[in-house]
Amino acid sequence: MVGNRVFRGSLCYSSLLWLLGVGAGLGACTSVLGIEELHDGPRPGSAGDNASGGTSSTNGGKNSGGGADSTAGTDNTGGTDNTGGTNTAGGTKPSGGTNNGGTNTGGSVNEGGAGGEPINTDPTVHGTLIDFWGHPLVNQVVNIGDQQIATDKFGKFTAENVPATYDVTMSFTRNSGDFVYAWCFQGLTRRDPTLQVYQALEDRGTTGYVKISATPAPGANDALAISVGTPDGARIKSSSITANDQFGTYFDPDWQGPDNTSGTAHALYWTKNNSTTLPTAYKAFDSKLVALAEGTALDYSFTLTAGDIVSKNIDGTAIANGSGNRTNSVFLRFDTGDAIPLAQHTPAAAAFSYLVPTIPKGSITIAASEGDDFYAAHSIVHKDGLNPGDAAGTLTIPAAATPVKPATASDMVDETTEFSFVGSGDNKGGFVIHIEAVHVNQYFYIVTANKKFTLPTVEGFAWVSARDYYWRIETHGDYATVDQMAGPNGFVDSFSGPTSISNDDAPAGTLIQSGSFTRSKMAYFTRK
Repeated sequence: MVGNRVFRGSLCYSSLLWLLGVGAGLGACTSVLGIEELHDGPRPGSAGDNASGGTSSTNGGKNSGGGADSTAGTDNTGGTDNTGGTNTAGGTKPSGGTNNGGTNTGGSVNEGGAGGEPINTDPTVHGTLIDFWGHPLVNQVVNIGDQQIATDKFGKFTAENVPATYDVTMSFTRNSGDFVYAWCFQGLTRRDPTLQVYQALEDRGTTGYVKISATPAPGANDALAISVGTPDGARIKSSSITANDQFGTYFDPDWQGPDNTSGTAHALYWTKNNSTTLPTAYKAFDSKLVALAEGTALDYSFTLTAGDIVSKNIDGTAIANGSGNRTNSVFLRFDTGDAIPLAQHTPAAAAFSYLVPTIPKGSITIAASEGDDFYAAHSIVHKDGLNPGDAAGTLTIPAAATPVKPATASDMVDETTEFSFVGSGDNKGGFVIHIEAVHVNQYFYIVTANKKFTLPTVEGFAWVSARDYYWRIETHGDYATVDQMAGPNGFVDSFSGPTSISNDDAPAGTLIQSGSFTRSKMAYFTRK
C-alpha cells in the first residue's frame, strides 16, 4: 500500500499548509481546473488560417483545402480572370498563388486548408525547450529519430531532415542526480515547437524572518498573508495572528535555477467572517523589492496601517461535474508569479459572490474545483485577470480522464504492454501521461493525443525491473493536439503545482490566463 508522501520535484496536490487568520480555518484546499483556454493555431476541423475566409478545395478556382475563397472562387481583381473570364485551368491554386488569368489576392492557404492543422513540408525543425517558469534549458540533449541535438544558451535546437510527423524525447536529472526525469512528446508536426517540461533546474532557497507591524492590532477575526514572487519561483505563507501588533514568523522562500534572484514581497491584512471564512473588509497592503541569494538569510519588515482599500464583489456561477468534494478558491495574483489566498469556501449553491480588494499590480483569480484526495481524480477550472466588480461568468468544472489498464501493481508491464484510458468529453484530446516510481524520485511523462500507448524508450532513462509505479492522466486546458501544446508559451496550467515553489493548491507563474487542470485517479503497475 502506498503511503502519503511529499513529492518534491513532482506534481503535488496537498492542502494548503498555512492557515489564513485565527479561528476557523479556510477548509480543505484542493487543486483546480480551467475554463478558457488559449490555443496555438486553429483547432482541428476549423478553417485554418486562410485569410480569405475559407478553406481550400481541389476544384478549379478554389484553394486546395476544402472551402471557397471569400470571392466565391474567382480572383479578387475583378471577379473573373482579366484575361479570359473564369479560371478554366481546372487545377488547384497552390497556396493561394497565381492562376492562369490573374493574381489571387485573397491570401494564401495555411499549407493544409481544411482540418486546421498545417501539412508541413519543411524538413527542418527549430525548437525551444523550457521549464514551468519559462527558463530556457541549456545544453540539454533532445532526441528526434536517430538525431541527438544539444540546446544552445537560449534553450533552442535545430534538427535537419525531420519527417512530417515526429516524436521528441529527452531525459535529465536534477539536484545532483536525486531526481530522474524522462519526457516524450508524440506526434508533432509543427516546425517550431516550444517543448515545456515541469521542472529541470536545481532547487535553491534561503531562510528569512518576517516582521509585520499592523495598526490597529489584529483581532480574532483578522487575517494576514505574505507572499514573494520572482521570475524563478514563488512562495506563499499565511499564518495565525496574535493579539498584539507585532507579528513575526519564519519564511523560507525557494526557487529554481540561478543562485541569485530578485522579485517582490507582498503583505495583505484583512478581516473575515470566521463562520464562513469569507473576507468582509480589507485593511492594509504593503510590498517591497527583495533580493534572494542561495543560503543567505533575509529578513522582511512590513508596516500595515489600516486605511481605505477599495473593494467590490465578483459574482459568478460554478457548475460541478459530480466527481467529489467541491471548493471555491479566491486569490490575489501578481505578475511576479505569486498569489495570496483570500478564501477557500465550500459552496452550498452554484452561484457565488466574493468581496475582493483593488491592489496595485494585482488581479483576482477565482477557481472552482472538485476532489481533494491525492489518490483520486481532481479537477479545477479558473478565471483569471479579474478586477473588483467584474462578473466571473460560469465556471464549468471539467471531468478527468479514467485509466483502464494496467490498473494494479499486480499487473506486470514491459515495452510491449498496451496502456489504455478513457478520455473525458470535456477535453479535446491533448494529454500528459504522468508515470512515477513509488517511493523513488523517478518520473516519466508522455505528451500525447493517443488513448492507447506503450512505454517509450528514452535515452538516459532506465525502467527498473520489479519496481512499482503509479500512472495517471493529466490535462492542461482544452488542447486538441500535441502541436497546440507545443505553442510559444508552453502548455502547463498555473494550478498544476509542478514544484514545491508554488503552494500546491495556489496558482503560480507569470502567465496569468484562465484555464483548467485535471488529473485522473491513480492506477498502478509493476515493471517486469
